[in-house]
Amino acid sequence: GLEVSLSTGVITIDALSGSAVLVENATTVYATSNQSTVVSFAFDPFYDFESGVSDIKVSLGSQAGQANILPWISIPSRTGGVQVLLPTQSEGDIIVASVRATNVVGISADAHSDGLRP
Repeated sequence: GLEVSLSTGVITIDALSGSAVLVENATTVYATSNQSTVVSFAFDPFYDFESGVSDIKVSLGSQAGQANILPWISIPSRTGGVQVLLPTQSEGDIIVASVRATNVVGISADAHSDGLRP
């Protein structure tokens, strides 16, 4: 089954332009993003010692498992934290972070945050 271990590293996803891309140097993004919402979340990396993890994806939605704010995007498997730069979200909107790990044989496990409001 899927098991959890210590987290390593934080990545940044820039979704300000409408498409989500991983960012190597987040300092540049912060300097140019005055009209944005930053969502940060952390999680322990997933491991599957029987078949191995083939893919880790994250998304943001208005409910658990939805990807209507940030579509599912693959991230490096050893990532333990994510920062997402979004266009400004309306006050009162609910944002739920989701993480999906898929092992080599195609079995997935999802984890979801509680909803948060900007």
